[in-house]
Amino acid sequence: MPAVRSSPRKRTIKTEVTTVAEVTTPITQTFKVTKKTTTTTITTKPKAKKVAVRDPTPDLSQFPHSHKHISQQTQYDEVMDFLSKRDPKLAALIAKTPCRPLVPGEARSENNYFKALARSIIYQQLSGKAAASIYRKFVKLFFDNDDEENFPTAQQVKDTPAARLREGGLSVRKGEYLVELASRFADGSISDAKLDGATDAEIDEMLTSVRGIGQWTVDMFKIFTLKRPNVLPVGDLAVRKGMAMHFGISGKTTTSKSSSSSNSKVSKIYLPTPEEMFQHAEVWQPYRTVGSFYMWRVQDTKLMDEEDE
Repeated sequence: MPAVRSSPRKRTIKTEVTTVAEVTTPITQTFKVTKKTTTTTITTKPKAKKVAVRDPTPDLSQFPHSHKHISQQTQYDEVMDFLSKRDPKLAALIAKTPCRPLVPGEARSENNYFKALARSIIYQQLSGKAAASIYRKFVKLFFDNDDEENFPTAQQVKDTPAARLREGGLSVRKGEYLVELASRFADGSISDAKLDGATDAEIDEMLTSVRGIGQWTVDMFKIFTLKRPNVLPVGDLAVRKGMAMHFGISGKTTTSKSSSSSNSKVSKIYLPTPEEMFQHAEVWQPYRTVGSFYMWRVQDTKLMDEEDE
């Protein structure tokens, strides 16, 4: 019989709404093979295994204004009052600053859904200034003026040769991602109407099927563009840190380096697992967007709709 010892491997945890997080668990298999008097140890790492993590869905009938949007000031006030009573620590943050993504009348980060998603792809893994420069070059492939409202249609992007996209500063891979996204909008498999009418879980499935769009990008799109009230981005580092602080969640710490000021600081923090985040965020149901927003405020994180301010 083979002897089995433990050593780290990664597996992917995926929620029912396709939220993905990487966690490390100890599993490595060790087999002993004996031939005559010589013993050889062979260590193998098994393939990653996907394990579902349940994202709890509440009975929405017990909550005020648990529909897709909070469109009136009275609704917003009732929701904030509801959450302030359920989570007294959150009440102090709510009193200090409004929850910008859900404030009625506050403009969406972008009304053009194709533009919002394409911009997210362009900005991936780049600093703000570098991404903004490439974004402007990309738009200028289609327009002669610098009007900030300019953006090509999905059909225009779909019909643009790859070599031309590279002239706009895009990598080959990002060019492929943009063309795939554009093709989905052009053929109607993704549309503004479908996104507006879909549940959060349906939006996750629809958008993460496009190469280059992951769960974090979808969560940001749901919060800042669609203004959905019940989004918990378990893959967002600042939200994880904020929840650890807010709820006092503890465990094995991870070294984190912050360079938000001229003097970089290194601190040890605990990053909650998706399961822990879902469990503690139950108190915010069905308005987890509000809790997530204030976890960013706890971390003093600059948000997507504040990048150009």
